[in-house]
This record gives sequence, structure tokens and C-alpha cells, in this order.
Amino acid sequence: MAMEGSPRQISNSIMAKAQLGQKAEILGGLICTEFVAEKMVLSGTARYMRTTFWALETLGHDAKGFAGMLDQEKVAEKLVREGTPGSVAASIGAMAKLGRDSKNLAPMIDRESVAGKIVRHGTPQSIAKIIWSMAKLGHKTNVLTGLLDSDEAAQKMARDGTPQNFANTIWAMAKLGHKAKGLARLLDSDAVAQKI
Repeated sequence: MAMEGSPRQISNSIMAKAQLGQKAEILGGLICTEFVAEKMVLSGTARYMRTTFWALETLGHDAKGFAGMLDQEKVAEKLVREGTPGSVAASIGAMAKLGRDSKNLAPMIDRESVAGKIVRHGTPQSIAKIIWSMAKLGHKTNVLTGLLDSDEAAQKMARDGTPQNFANTIWAMAKLGHKAKGLARLLDSDAVAQKI
């Protein structure tokens, strides 16, 4: 399957195994080979990459080879161009969880166009996961942190996010050396205080 299947077939198969809680030693191992990982990331969609990464993590596979493929320049470019903020969050989040540094994806996330898309269209959960992952990997994010600290982004986080999203975002921004004044002001607001 993994050697001949399409990225969609591979992703759906490993996802089904993960959802059922069934081990997938052979399939998971094949996905983590350079040949299949390259096929997945170059021919698949951001959604298939994210789903496959999630399934590999869920099943406990060493997905460092897959993470390495995600961080190749042309693959990372495809991910930030075509992927949703959720796809970007899942990918950079998996890299952070695996302790896999990002030479290409992390700097691309801090581009004005990409950071703007994340803040405008991302859910509070995906935003929190991205900024937390960037902090865990030690990547400074001047553009993303600046946009997140705007009144509009802070209000969105307070209105739609959970206390955990809020806490993770503030922690990450502090770890990255950003004062998070807009978010910190909201900690004392009635809307946020009632949620906490």
C-alpha cells in the first residue's frame, strides 16, 4: 500500500489504524522511509500530511524522517502556501513534540503573509499551538508575536479561545521575549476572568 498507494490512500489507512488504536508497524515504518515520506509531502495535500503526522504520533512511531521531509524548503513552502493554519499548527507542533528543529518551516511561519493568514484565519487552538511550538523550538517570531498582540487578535483569543489556549499563547510569547501587553491586559478583563 505505502509503496504504490496515493497520498490520500496512505493517509486514510494510517489514520484508520490510529483511530482504531491498532498497531501499524509495517505501514508506519514504510511511511517513515524517505521514499514514501517524500511522496507524501510532495504529492499530497497539507491535510494528508497533517493527518499522517498525527497518526504516526498517535501510534508512537519515530516520525523524525517524516518531520525532516516536512522541513525541506519546497515542502515547507507548499505547506504555508496551501495549508490551513490547522495544517501548519499540526506540522510545526509535531516537529516541536519530536524535538526536530526547523530550518525552513519556522522562519516561513514568521513571514508577514503567513503570520497574517494564521492570525486572521486560525482558531485560537491552532494559533496557540503554532506560537507554543515556535517557543519550544526556540524560534524568535517578531512578525507573528506582533500580530498576536494586536487588540483584534487578543480579543479573538479572549472571545473564542479556552483558558488553555490563552495561557499557552502568553507563556510562549513570554518565552520568546515578547511582553504580550495586549493579551496581558485582557487577563484582568471580565470576559477572560470569567472563563478562567
